[in-house]
This record gives sequence, C-alpha cells and structure tokens, in this order.
Amino acid sequence: MPLAGILFTRSTPRPTDRPAPPVLSGYGSRNPAVGAFLVSVALLFASVPGDVAAQVDQGAIKVRVSPDTALVRPLKDSATITIDVDGAAETFRGPVQLSVRLTAPPPGTFVSSDFPLIEGTRLVELNLASTTGTLSWSYVFPIRGEYRLDVSATDQNGRRLERSLTLRVHENRAKVAFLIGFIAALFLLGFIAGRIFSVPVGMVAGCLIMLLFGAASDGNLSADAGHAAGLKGELTIAPPRVGAPTTIRWRGTATGSGEPVAAAVNLRVMQIEKGREVFALHPVPTDGTLDVAFQFTDASAHRIVVLATPRGRQAAAEISRTVEVESATPPLGIRVWPVIVFLAVVLAGLAAGRITRRRGLPLRWPAGQAKMDPKEAQ
Repeated sequence: MPLAGILFTRSTPRPTDRPAPPVLSGYGSRNPAVGAFLVSVALLFASVPGDVAAQVDQGAIKVRVSPDTALVRPLKDSATITIDVDGAAETFRGPVQLSVRLTAPPPGTFVSSDFPLIEGTRLVELNLASTTGTLSWSYVFPIRGEYRLDVSATDQNGRRLERSLTLRVHENRAKVAFLIGFIAALFLLGFIAGRIFSVPVGMVAGCLIMLLFGAASDGNLSADAGHAAGLKGELTIAPPRVGAPTTIRWRGTATGSGEPVAAAVNLRVMQIEKGREVFALHPVPTDGTLDVAFQFTDASAHRIVVLATPRGRQAAAEISRTVEVESATPPLGIRVWPVIVFLAVVLAGLAAGRITRRRGLPLRWPAGQAKMDPKEAQ
C-alpha cells in the first residue's frame, strides 16, 4: 500500500449536530439595547471550539495524547504526547530520524485569545537524528483552539513517512465565566451611568478609550558545565522572548578528549513563579547533541534542567539554567478589537440607561424598600 494512501481517521461533528443558535426572547426582544448586548455576547463566544477531534493516527505514525484533549484546560493541565513509528505494512527498521513540530492555533476570526502574540507560531520543534522511532513529551497547552502537529520520520534507507493532525483544546470554564461577568459588569456600569449622569456620550467614550488603552499594557546564555563519569555537559540557551521560539542546545563531550558522547537526554522546563512544569522531554537517545526549539509563552523566570546519562553507564550528569523571558507588547491592531468590543458593551449599557431615563421608565426596586414620594421628587 502506498504511504500516501494510509488514512487517518478522525471524528468530527456533522453540521446537523451543531446546536441551534439561541433565540432571543423575553425582555431582550422588547428592548433593543438589551437585545444588542445579548447578540454581542453570542458573537463573542462564537469562535469557542466545539467537540475534540480524534488524536490517534491509525497509519504508520501513531500519536497518542493522554489525557484526552477534551479534558485538558489551557495553562492548567499537562498532557503527554507519545509518537510511535511502526512502519505499518512495510518494514521500517534501523535508527529513525524524527522531526516534530507543534504549531499554536491560528488567530480567531473575531476575538483573540489571551496570548495573541503566539497565535499561529511554532511552540515546540524537535529534530532528532537517531531514535528508536518512539518519542514522548509532556506539555501544558497555553491557549484554547486547534493545534497542528506535524511529524515526519526517515529511516536509514531514506524512506520517509509524514503525518499532520489537529489537537483541539477547549477554553477554561473559569475564564469563560469571568469574561461573561466582566462584560455584564461593563454593561451594568454603562446602564447606571446613563440613568444617573447626563454627560455627553462622546466624553464618556473618550474616557473609556483612555482607560482601556492605559490598562493594556542579546547574547546567548551558557550554563556551567555538568559533569558525570567521563561526560561533560554544556547547556546554551538563546535569549528567550514571548512570540518566538528559543533555541535550547545541549552538548555532551568526553572529559579530556572533547569528543561527542552518545547519551540519553531528559529535558525539563519549569515556570518558577507558579512551580509548574510546562514542558518535559522524556529521555531520548542522542549522539552527543540535542537541539530543541521551544517557545516561552509566559514572560517570567523559567528554569531549564537537563539530565544526561551516557550510553552503557549508570551515572548521570545534570545541568540547569535559569532564564528571564522578555515580554513583548502586542501590535496596536491586535489591541484595538478588544477595546472596541468592551467599549461597544459600555455604550450599549449607556444608551439603554439614557433611553429608559428619557421615557421615564422606573427601576424596579426590591420589595419592602422605601420609595421616594413623587412630591419630594418634584
């Protein structure tokens, strides 16, 4: 069977399985301002991903994700990705050259994620010259959306296998609840301002724009060498920056001669402030050099730890390095859309408040609360 004919099965929801859009009824249908607010909330969450796609490739390259991505939440849960090259119907033997690339979800159509700088960029890239055909690593997905995983394997005879698949991660429910509450608070703020104050709308809009915009706010690092019996390790890290992958290189040489030493290498990246391991490459065989392109998505201090065990020996050499990740300010075009959305919500509430005030519609006070006498109001 030709390699290109090996199929990858995935389960995706049919169009008819999608839930029907909510129907606006009740008070929202009688009040245009409230109806517009509900429509804005519906459009805001229209880009939230649906059901998760299957993560298992039934062809020559098998990919397993544990736990299932339907249970994984961004910046909270760690998932283990395992890649296995079995050759399918044909024999795929000998050392395997394995290349893996994980790409972040593309930008949303309406509202961006929490980290717009990393959307559509490379998150992890590995190029391993000599493996057994199996690779495993743990990773904390930084944002919601559909991640693209590209895998290619080449054996010693030059035969090549390729696979591309999608991993879908849902948004954290706590963040969704917080965003809904924040939007409701903005609408309520605008409504109260429209009922109480009689300032021009343009002045309120200008103040809100300034408030929202105000809130939006080179050499390599080389670690000291780690030593083991006959092994000297050196860890070099390029200056890390959010929005671009950072090259992490480990090199192991023999003590005295300086010749490369084959070793099994384990690499871990930990976020120091929260004490969380965001990436862990499980032991992989190397010929003395390991290059990993890893993107730091959090502008804070991280610690990189490498543990290398020379082939045929028990002693391991550990080397570590702490780096400070440089932050980056998103371009103005990325920051404009959230400001426009939040400003529209406040203005909708402001308009609703002014309309109800001009029409003389009273607010419904809780039962038992004292009301002002009409004569005193005059």
